[in-house]
Order: sequence, then structure tokens, then C-alpha cells
Amino acid sequence: MSGLPLSPFYLLFGAGILSCALPSTAGQVPIEGNVTERSALSGEWSGSYWSHGVRRRGIISFSLAERADSGRGEVEITFSPALSSARTSGTVDPKGVDVTEADPKPCTIIDLKVVKVEDGHVQGATVPFWDPDCNCRARTEFEGTLAEGHITGTFTTRREATQNRLLTGHWRADRKAS
Repeated sequence: MSGLPLSPFYLLFGAGILSCALPSTAGQVPIEGNVTERSALSGEWSGSYWSHGVRRRGIISFSLAERADSGRGEVEITFSPALSSARTSGTVDPKGVDVTEADPKPCTIIDLKVVKVEDGHVQGATVPFWDPDCNCRARTEFEGTLAEGHITGTFTTRREATQNRLLTGHWRADRKAS
């Protein structure tokens, strides 16, 4: 499997401001790969991810129409205790946000930026997001193996301004029955 260039992919992730509003506003996610490989990802997918040590977990959702070259996908994050602290403290920066910067809010919904499928391997990234656990911008890359309606894999979150820069974990998604 070849390395995935991070500039167009670095998911997790043009990123613009990520969406923090509910209900979901998941945008289009480009899907890289040939038609056969993209077809293996078609359908509605849901799953979860988890990391050890920082007690971060969340929900994954993704959808791709048959033979399409873009889909919709997002990750819902449940941060460790910093999320509830940030929500109640009122520390969100009220100034306007440049569209090239991630919004410094403890967002719980993070859009996928790109997904690549090749030889049964899936790679992707999220858009940059504000991580209240480190009070810094972060972005996540993920990879996994696709087999019989399931994808299992790992992820790495890179934090920009902290000594504990890397956060790793596992994820799994299952295709919903049609």
C-alpha cells in the first residue's frame, strides 16, 4: 500500500471551518480509489473508536452511494473530562474565526476530509479540530482493513501545541444491512 499524501487528505482531515452544530452537517468526502475499490465502501456505515489512557471515544458514520466518488462522513468525539469543563466554563473565544483556522471550540462533530481505499485497505483523515484536552489544534489520520462488511483499524491524532503530541487508538465500522 502506498503512502497517502497528507496535504489533500489530512483528514480527522481547503479544510475550512469544521461544523460544530447539531444536527450533522457532514460535507462531501472525496473517495480515492478505482471504481471496484470504491464500490466495496458503498452503503451506510456506522461504528465506534476508542483510545486508551485518555478515555476518548466516539461514534463514526459514513455513507457512499454505489459507484460514487464522494460520500459523507463524520466522527463524533466524546473528549475526556475537558469537554464538559470547557462547555461550562464559557472559555470559548468569542472573536471571529478566519476560515483557514480551526474554530477554538470543543466541537463534538468532526468531518472527514478524504478517504482512500486500495487493495482492501482504507486510509483517511479528519479536518483539523480544536482539542480541549490540550487546548490546541489537532488532526487525525486513520487506517484500517476492509473485509466482509467490516472495517477495523487504528488512528493517530497529532496535537500541535503540547508535549503529549500523539494520541492513538482503535476503530471499527460495520456496513448497515440494506
